[in-house]
Amino acid sequence: TMAKAGIKYVVNTTEDKFSQEVDVSNLDEQQREQVLSERVFVDREMWEKIVFNLLSNAYKFTMEGSITVYLHKEVIDKTTYVVFSVKDTGSGIDKDDLPKLFNRFERITKGNRRSVEGSGIGLSFIKELVQLHGGTI
Repeated sequence: TMAKAGIKYVVNTTEDKFSQEVDVSNLDEQQREQVLSERVFVDREMWEKIVFNLLSNAYKFTMEGSITVYLHKEVIDKTTYVVFSVKDTGSGIDKDDLPKLFNRFERITKGNRRSVEGSGIGLSFIKELVQLHGGTI
């Protein structure tokens, strides 16, 4: 259900929940670079799923180093957008795999990672949730 919410609060509480459920002790302190304090219309449950899944993917491929969450607004042609991104120091994604990243049932098998679990649904699902918000990923 779309409602006006403090998106910064939603992101922060989801990050905190993620950190409680997953042992991130081997990583540097998780960083937050967030300058968006306005309330925006979002489906809170969808946003929590988006944030949690992107953090999970970053964690899966980041054996050491850090994960940084960015949240800010950007104005393009007089339209204001919320920009949320996750950056990690993990093994990265091969250039050849980038076009397949959001395909359903596609799994990236290269690179160092914590587990081999996953069905290849997560990122395609997140892409659908982002598009339901009128966004892009």
